[in-house]
Amino acid sequence: MSDNQSFPMPPRVCQLTKDGLHLSDDWRTAADDEYIVGIPKSCPELSPSQALQAFRQDGFPGWGKFDGAFALVCYQRSTGQLHLAIDRFAFAELFYTAVDGKLVFSSSLSALLAIPGISRDLSPQGLTDYLGLGYVTAPSTIYRNIWRAVAGGVCTFTASSCTFEYKRYWMPDYTAHDHLAWQEAIAQAKDKINARLTAALTGRKTAVLLSGGIDSSLLTALACEQGLPPEAAFTAIYGDERYDEGTLAAQVADRYHIPHQECHVTPASLDSVLSLLHDYGEPFADSSLLPLSALLRTVATAGFSSVLCGDGGDELFGGYRRYQAMLWRHVMSGLPAALAKFAGKCLLPFLPAPQDNRSRLANLTRSLRSLTLPPIEAYISFQELFSREMRRQLLADSPETDYLDIWQSEGQIMNIKDAVERYNNLDLLHYLPEDGCRKGLVANLQTGITCLAPLLSSSLLEWVMSLPRHYKTTLTDTKRLLKAIGTDLLPAQLLHRRKTGFGIPVATWLRGPWREQLRWLSESPQEWVRQGLFNHQVVKRLVSEHLEGRANHDARLWALLLFARFLEGR
Repeated sequence: MSDNQSFPMPPRVCQLTKDGLHLSDDWRTAADDEYIVGIPKSCPELSPSQALQAFRQDGFPGWGKFDGAFALVCYQRSTGQLHLAIDRFAFAELFYTAVDGKLVFSSSLSALLAIPGISRDLSPQGLTDYLGLGYVTAPSTIYRNIWRAVAGGVCTFTASSCTFEYKRYWMPDYTAHDHLAWQEAIAQAKDKINARLTAALTGRKTAVLLSGGIDSSLLTALACEQGLPPEAAFTAIYGDERYDEGTLAAQVADRYHIPHQECHVTPASLDSVLSLLHDYGEPFADSSLLPLSALLRTVATAGFSSVLCGDGGDELFGGYRRYQAMLWRHVMSGLPAALAKFAGKCLLPFLPAPQDNRSRLANLTRSLRSLTLPPIEAYISFQELFSREMRRQLLADSPETDYLDIWQSEGQIMNIKDAVERYNNLDLLHYLPEDGCRKGLVANLQTGITCLAPLLSSSLLEWVMSLPRHYKTTLTDTKRLLKAIGTDLLPAQLLHRRKTGFGIPVATWLRGPWREQLRWLSESPQEWVRQGLFNHQVVKRLVSEHLEGRANHDARLWALLLFARFLEGR
């Protein structure tokens, strides 16, 4: 390959060489004497000329003013630098790698993997992220030499030195608190959500993913109140009352006269998830990918091209139990730290092993365990698969630093005083874009449905961050604003029930229909053994403990199973 010329690339792959920027046919451009801006045609909400004008006026922060999905590159002729950026929620993605002094990039990871000779060596950082979180945090991917753009960030590639520099054009800001009266905050929140709904739904034939939770139910009710009702509602059910939300979803659909269809999700859907991850090019272990992808296929089969969903309600309006747990921890900080830690350690041995993550016992166990940990580890323990110690036992080679160290340093830089906002900030920077929104991208790979998420609006987020934290989360309640809006619109049972989340009975299915998958995982020589990645004896122990009911390792074994199938299919 010549350093001075572009070389043939697979479809959807672009490159920066010494003779300039070479974009594929699926990109749009705008240019002036100094800059060329390119945006994929798959991101129609932002035009290249808008992005160029915003950059000219305000630099990188200018891109933080835009709503919706975008990935963009901005090439500076005089310096030869290329800036790569995506929206703050990572509705769109951008992947890149250096090949013989050239920068090669695409909105598709699988497109980069199609480049002849591209390295597929695994990244130790990406692997520890995946085992800990179930996803790989930006800018890493599961591959050592391929990176991804950071949500709300800019990566600058300097061709002359073949170096990368990372900056953020947007950061969550909780400092400008708006001291609205409670009733005024309710009214404004409703108005702002209604405005987003009107913009999203007007002129569209739309269905709704109705989970039986507050977010999707409230959006459905508000849409109907505005005369923009979804034409159909779809709900995932599993034949397991601990997870099924069909009854509550049906109540909402009946109340607003919306045809309601239940989508029966079965263990056989595993094959479709494996197919999606093969197409995506990277493992992803959020088990709710399985029902979401099944729902989107059902929506597409029913003839809809767009669907309303409640994504973002937990992150914007304080819906996660871990926020309350960290708030309780903060309240208890007046006690000697050793006392709280001692209480947790004393009580944990007397609790039986939870057999399912949905149980009250599982919630109590997580809360008590969090008391025994340092703050950042306590926060992440509510969503972590393999703890740092477990990763050290499992991995043959662990990186010196991991996401815990990075997030700890980010928290110190932010200097956010409120205990809940400190961890809500981490969710906005990482969990929301890198798990929640990435899940939507992966689930939608084979359907092309337009997912409408009116709560995930830049302007709505900025406003919500300006509100007092207790308008969202308190020691005894979550999502206070959304519940207040829904008081006259939704069944009281729905508003005040214990949070369940969007999950599947992984623990049960692993002991039943997927039992042979676990035996294969335990007994067959895995690719990770040949590559010297894992201590396979740890894997065998986890499988044995789970199948015999001595412990619940459902999320860990699900992640390992998907990773084993990923390695097998590479």
